[in-house]
Amino acid sequence: MTSFAMKIASEMVLNQIRNNKIDPKDIPDLIESIFSRIVALDSSSAEPVPEQEAMNLFVNKSDTASSGAKAKLAAENASGLIVADPPFDADTAGADTGFDAPGWLNSLPERNIYTDSEAYRANPNLKKGWVGAYDNYIICLIDGKPVRILTSHLKRYYKDDPRGASLSAYRAYFRLPPDYPASAKEFQEKKSKSIENSHKKEDRGSPIRADDVNDQILASLNKAEADPHNQIKASTCPGLFSDFIVCLECGSRTTDIFSHLEKSHENISISKYIKKFSLSSRYPRYPRKVR
Repeated sequence: MTSFAMKIASEMVLNQIRNNKIDPKDIPDLIESIFSRIVALDSSSAEPVPEQEAMNLFVNKSDTASSGAKAKLAAENASGLIVADPPFDADTAGADTGFDAPGWLNSLPERNIYTDSEAYRANPNLKKGWVGAYDNYIICLIDGKPVRILTSHLKRYYKDDPRGASLSAYRAYFRLPPDYPASAKEFQEKKSKSIENSHKKEDRGSPIRADDVNDQILASLNKAEADPHNQIKASTCPGLFSDFIVCLECGSRTTDIFSHLEKSHENISISKYIKKFSLSSRYPRYPRKVR
C-alpha cells in the first residue's frame, strides 16, 4: 500500500472523529472500515489511489453530525467566519485551470487530503496560485474548513501552529503567492461597500456652511471666550461644550439654549436657529454635564 493511501486513511479517520460525535468503542471499527476500503481501492489498480476516489469516501459531516455538532456549526456560520461545506464536484475536479498542481504539491513540506483535493478543483483562481481561495469562501488547507476570513480562523485555531501562526507563515508553508487573500472576495467587497456607505453618511452629517455663517460661529465662540477645540462635535453641534452652550447668535454662555432663545431672541425659534447655523436636528437643549 502506498504511503499516500496510508495518509488518506489517517486523515479521513481524524476528520470523522473531529467533526462527529463517535463512541470511543466504535473507533476501531471505523478505522478498520476506512482502512479496508482504501486498501481495496489501492490493490484494484497498479496506480496509486486517485485523489478524487479517496475524496468520495468522505461522508458529509453536515449529514451525519449530532444535533450538538450541527448547533455548533450553525453558530459558527452565524458568526460569519465559517461557511457551509462546499460540495465536492467530481465532474469538475481535475479541470484544466492552468495551474501546475503536481509541481505545487511536490513543493510542499507535507501534503494532506485538503491540499491534494484543492490542487485539482475547478477553481478559476488557481491560475493565480490561489489554492482553495474562491470568491465567496476560502478553504483552510490545514483543516479543510471553508471560511470567509482566513486570518481570523488562523488566529483562533492555529496561532501556536507554525503552519498558521500568521497569514505570512501560512503562505510560506503552503507555498502560496504573496497576494494570496486574507478573506474571501465577496466579503472584502461587502466590507468596502459598508465602509463607503459609512463615509457617505458622515459626509451627509457634516453640513457645508457659508463663509459668513462660519465667521459668525467663530466670532460667537471668541466672544464667549470658549476654545473651539473643546466643542463636543463642531461639525454638527457647534457651540456645544460639556459645561455650557454658546449661543451662536450673541455669544452668550447658557445651560439651556431653548430658554435663552425665548428670552433673548424672541424672533428666533429653535427650528430657525438650527436652520440658520446648519445644526443637527437633534441639537441638545442642555450641555452634556447638565443633561
